[in-house]
Amino acid sequence: MISASIGSNAVKNAVNVMDFGADNTGTRSSSAAFAAAAASADDKSGGLGGTVFVPAGEYTVQDAPLSAGASVDTFQTRPITWVGAGAGQTYITVPDGEAGFVTTKSGTHRGGGVYGLTIKGDGNSPTMSNTAVEADWYDSGTPANAATTTGILLDNGAGNEIFDFTVSECDIKNHRYGVKYTGRGRSPKFHNNNVWHCHHGITAPEHPLFSGTNDLRYNWICYTSPAAGSNHIFDCTFIGVKFMYSEYGIVHDDEALGVSNCTFNNCIFGMNRKASVVLNTESNINGCYFITTSDTYTYTLDEAVLVKGRGNAISSNLFESFGNTYTNANIHVNPTLSAEQLLTVANNTFASTTDTASGEVGLPILFAGTRFDGAVISGNAVAMSNGTDVQFVSSPNRLSYSSITGNVLHGETTHANGTGVAISLAGSGCKYNTVTGNVCYYDGTSTGSSYFLSGYLDYSAVTGNTSVRGGHINATSSTGAQIANNASHNP
Repeated sequence: MISASIGSNAVKNAVNVMDFGADNTGTRSSSAAFAAAAASADDKSGGLGGTVFVPAGEYTVQDAPLSAGASVDTFQTRPITWVGAGAGQTYITVPDGEAGFVTTKSGTHRGGGVYGLTIKGDGNSPTMSNTAVEADWYDSGTPANAATTTGILLDNGAGNEIFDFTVSECDIKNHRYGVKYTGRGRSPKFHNNNVWHCHHGITAPEHPLFSGTNDLRYNWICYTSPAAGSNHIFDCTFIGVKFMYSEYGIVHDDEALGVSNCTFNNCIFGMNRKASVVLNTESNINGCYFITTSDTYTYTLDEAVLVKGRGNAISSNLFESFGNTYTNANIHVNPTLSAEQLLTVANNTFASTTDTASGEVGLPILFAGTRFDGAVISGNAVAMSNGTDVQFVSSPNRLSYSSITGNVLHGETTHANGTGVAISLAGSGCKYNTVTGNVCYYDGTSTGSSYFLSGYLDYSAVTGNTSVRGGHINATSSTGAQIANNASHNP
């Protein structure tokens, strides 16, 4: 079936690579035929670029052009659009060390794209079910059978930009880079693609537009930005993207910076070994699903979300554990600077569905940096099917000027409560906080010595909280604090 998203008229007017001697068995190279077809499509349109149709079959191709002519004029970019019969029907095999589709001409590039193709590289598909592969694929990032190919390469030279390039309904697999921008660009479009088994799944610039369902999994990094210059992941919206079974879901290429001014809606993040998302500043994660499973996957998980900057919001998401928890926390706040400000964590659910003693959700929120001011943590629910303690917030250093309000913490434990703390403000710098209107309760009989709230409560307001079989309030220091109207019951 021809790719539906390109439009029937464009395909009707396309030239066919078979008319230029392409080999649809993959036995010999079709690179020359693809180049000739692109030139013919450009001629047919009067030098405005054009569309090339690639029928079902398997083709060995490198450097298929994404623009026509020897150079790209700023005002007339002559984009080439490639259309296959559909992923799983039209296969492009890229030779070792090469790129399948390329734009490497000097100047600004606008438009064009790749539709309905499977683009295969020279790498293997790593199996994620044993420790040996984990060490090879994840820890080093360069597996023994590392890919050397690039599926789609977009490089127009220093200072030039690529606008509005589209990748739609493609399977891109087993490459060093699935889709790679080497420099600047804006508004790349991704629609209903699978990008699997790549070292870097998609390396793209600002303002990507995602539609349909894009599935990025089994990669070293699913989505990142070009490393050149000041490129970073900025002002992006990710809707309905799956980031699964990888080292990182989305992170800057140097692994140190996160995303800024980005929004995530209705995305799925699952079993990414380090952070699924690294947040720098002023980004929003809303309505997403973070999942861990036990299955046969033996690698450890660091955190779901790593917060390194200020002004972020994490709201209305589901963090669900099926037996594997995060080493650090579901949300790990570890700022790059010594003091960061403003974080909202609201209306999220942290749930465990594993009915075993180890079936905990892991620590939902950890403030690990030297200092953090101005966090709003409200309306969240923790539902743990079993395990020793309900744990919610931990701050071993300083959390100040913050509000922890209206959260519900529930443990369905059938054995003794442990010695943990639901809300731990253990750092001596914790002060000027409000802890109010929270509920912590266990279903089982309490025989342990856990606490609902413990730590430094100086100049803080602790009011209107309820704990049932969840322990009392244990203040290490409470200078100037207002602690009143809290209820604790152990029936």
